[in-house]
Amino acid sequence: MLNAKKICFFTCINDEKTYAESLLYIKNLNIPEGYEVATLCIKNTENVTKWYNQAMKYSDAKYKVYMHEDVFIINKNFISDFITIFEKAKNVGMIGIIGSKVIPTTGVWNQSQHKYGKVYDNSSGKLKLLQYKNVETEYESIKAIDSMLMITQYDIPWREDIFDNYYFYDISQCVEFNKEGYEVVIPKQDKPWCIHECKTVNIKERPEKYQNIFLDEYAKDIFPLVSIFLEACGRANYFKSSLDSIINQTYKNIEIIVIDGSLDNKCKEITELYLKKYPCIKYYTPTILFQNKNVSSQLLQICSGEYISYLTDDAIYHKDRINIMIDYFLEYEDVSFITSYRQFIDTEGKPLIDFNMNRKLFEKNSIVKDHAIFHFILKKTFDMINEITSPLFNRKIFEDIEKDIQKCKFGIYTEKQNKIISNLLVWISTIYKEKGIYLSDPLCYFKPHDMDEQRKVNTLIHQLLEYLISKDMNLN
Repeated sequence: MLNAKKICFFTCINDEKTYAESLLYIKNLNIPEGYEVATLCIKNTENVTKWYNQAMKYSDAKYKVYMHEDVFIINKNFISDFITIFEKAKNVGMIGIIGSKVIPTTGVWNQSQHKYGKVYDNSSGKLKLLQYKNVETEYESIKAIDSMLMITQYDIPWREDIFDNYYFYDISQCVEFNKEGYEVVIPKQDKPWCIHECKTVNIKERPEKYQNIFLDEYAKDIFPLVSIFLEACGRANYFKSSLDSIINQTYKNIEIIVIDGSLDNKCKEITELYLKKYPCIKYYTPTILFQNKNVSSQLLQICSGEYISYLTDDAIYHKDRINIMIDYFLEYEDVSFITSYRQFIDTEGKPLIDFNMNRKLFEKNSIVKDHAIFHFILKKTFDMINEITSPLFNRKIFEDIEKDIQKCKFGIYTEKQNKIISNLLVWISTIYKEKGIYLSDPLCYFKPHDMDEQRKVNTLIHQLLEYLISKDMNLN
């Protein structure tokens, strides 16, 4: 049985002199009446998670502090401060000193824009205050904390089965606590609780092996599912390139829905080869899928993603497209869609010279709000949203279309089929009230072909004006 009045400090040490100094700070802490403190250490171990598990089982302390040898606790009321949080909030499982509200798609917590906490840091060779966002209340619930100091009131095994080094084990443990229903938090610190007498750390030096292990293990737990619809139109070679560009995405939580409108079986045969290896792929034909059913309603039924993307077989995605866009969704509030510059390429993948229809909307990443995008559409007279193949959007946009289904369908508006690619009017019907982000880097590539009516700018302008008149929208 665990001793509810005991605190144990666990440390893996490589420098006995540094650890001796750390122990002096622990010995100078104020110990609440009735409580006892113990310390355990191991020298020169590479497998930190294995030793933490052994120490956790060995110690009968309810409160366990896992810390680096070069952390010096300067808050003398450290023990009573963290016990107060644990006693008030039984759902808080672990406390850290610095961390992030979001785990970026790289798995590296300090690449997030929403970091919290503070610590005196010596990584540059000079002691200075490392301060992120202030915690305004008693504590801030976050997703990841740094391994320099991790305090627990519950015992959850460390993942020694997949992490046998010093990389990503801390974020892994945060996810494990969240999976068990416990919060991980950063406390309010009027003054920093600790000094981190660390050496210079370059985050780029983290071994890719452990990063990939972390993402393979936890992507589906911590990142939203993205549904990507891939439309096959009978261009088998194009289709394979498009499918490969989705399969090879660095983002780890994707489902692929192939809708094959081809007149032959070539795209089906290609898909069947992939189905054997990738269970995330689903295959449909429009005849079976949409017979006597509304298109947008059926699309919502067959996909499970929180975010939705659409790709035609004459386009391919940049390998990091979904990663980059999901990071923006995670970091920014109230964003409904993210789109990007779409680069035209030839059949060999070489960039083509831009022309009016394909100029960038902005030269740098920008937030697009309300009616602003319409001004650019009319001013530059081309499809600024770069068709439906460039954006990644929140599922609720589809749900909004469904609510207004009598007015807005894929390919149909005001009871007639559009003369050009249908998605532009669908977008205009929905995004005028949303907030989006435009990324100026090319994250989507398009292969023009002979019958491509997107280049008929006069037709595009005609349809835009027809739409705007029918809606009687005021864009001033």
